[in-house]
Parts: sequence; C-alpha cells; structure tokens
Amino acid sequence: MDSVLTDLKRRYIRLKNDVSAPSAELEALEVYIKTLTSQKRRTERTKGHNAGNDEAPFYNEYTFHFRDNHYVLVDSKGESLYLTPSHFEYVWHQQGKLVSGRYEGDGVFVRDNGVRYIPEENSVMLIDQKQFDPYYILRKELDPVALQGFEYNLQLHDVSHRDLIHCYNSLLEQLLNRENETSFQGVNFLTFQTDEHFVLVQHHFKRNLTFESGQPVYDRFEFTTDKGKRTISLYTNAFRF
Repeated sequence: MDSVLTDLKRRYIRLKNDVSAPSAELEALEVYIKTLTSQKRRTERTKGHNAGNDEAPFYNEYTFHFRDNHYVLVDSKGESLYLTPSHFEYVWHQQGKLVSGRYEGDGVFVRDNGVRYIPEENSVMLIDQKQFDPYYILRKELDPVALQGFEYNLQLHDVSHRDLIHCYNSLLEQLLNRENETSFQGVNFLTFQTDEHFVLVQHHFKRNLTFESGQPVYDRFEFTTDKGKRTISLYTNAFRF
C-alpha cells in the first residue's frame, strides 16, 4: 500500500502545481488517496497509538574513517555516510559513558557544553535510528521560532504531527548526496490526513549549514487543504537571499 500511496501523492503534487491539470483527475486522486490513507491510519492506530513516545534509543553503529580526503562513517555493510555540518546528533563513548554532540567539520565533533572530540580512525560512533526519519529530521533542523510557527499553522488546519502520512525531505536528500556542500535550497512536501480532510504543505527552504553565528535561514510554509483553504507562513532571520 505504501508504494501505491507514494506514487499517487507524487502525481497529485505534480498535477496540483499544473494550472492546466484537469480538476476531475485531481478530485479522483484526492478521493483515492483519502480512502487508502484512512485505511492505513486505522491500521497504524491499532498497532501503535497506545505505545508511549519515550522509547529507548535504537542505535545504528558506525566506524569513523578518513578516506579520499573525506571524513566518513561506515556501517557494518560497508556503506559510507559522508560527514557534513548539520543538526544530526551523534553519540560516542567518552570517559566510560555515552555522550552526544554534532559534527562541526574537519573531523571534529562538539558537545552541547562546547567540549570538542576528535575520533581516531575506526572509532565507534552511534546514531539513533529515529534520526533517519525524514519528518523527525525536518523538525529538528528548524529554528525553534520557525517550528513554533509551523505547529501553530498545523493547529489552524486541525491537524497535528500524528496526522502526517507522507514526508519528502529534500534537504535530507541533498545532505546525503552532495559532498562538501553547506549551502542548500529546495522544497519539502508534507501530507497530513484526518478522517475529515487532507492538507498538503510545501516547505520552501534556504540554508547555509555551518556552526557560525548569524547564518541566514529562510522557511516558507504553504498550506493547502482539499477544501481550497490556503495559508502561508514565513520565517527568516535575514533578508540576504
């Protein structure tokens, strides 16, 4: 069902952005998507809505390497994850306990208290598996003020994080596939579904992902419902774009 839904949503998004698209096809897609997603939501609620949110972390294990002038993490299958400054959180053993921090660049990690850590070759690094969830990453990467505005607009449209049925995180795709780049821009697509309505969110973003202070941030959220309601939320800390 998931693959069918994904294809339908992609087609819906393409048609929604095409002013010449036939309205009958859009309406048919909406009905079909609503039917399938309602079934999916009922199944998921039955399986997991009684579970708590404070689940213990499930870590993926990597080893730290410097290869071909790049710092990378390599998993047990030999697949490489190129390190780049971001809001990703990493965990490692230090002085007999697990500590966490972010990657600063040039093979250096920094903890929240400002202490820096330089792993040796083959050092073990851990990543909580939930951080590979595109929607978790999207929210974690947002400035707190931008996240607050996003959540406020979700409430205005009578949906919540739990109503998400699809998230395409363009920033994550770029981070994983563009080595040594720190400037990114694009659009994320989010779809929310309740038994009453359908909400599509387009998140336009621009980023310069370094740990230097004063870096410009731009977020524009466009909310569109199946009833034709449309609102826009904008956050930026500078006007240099």
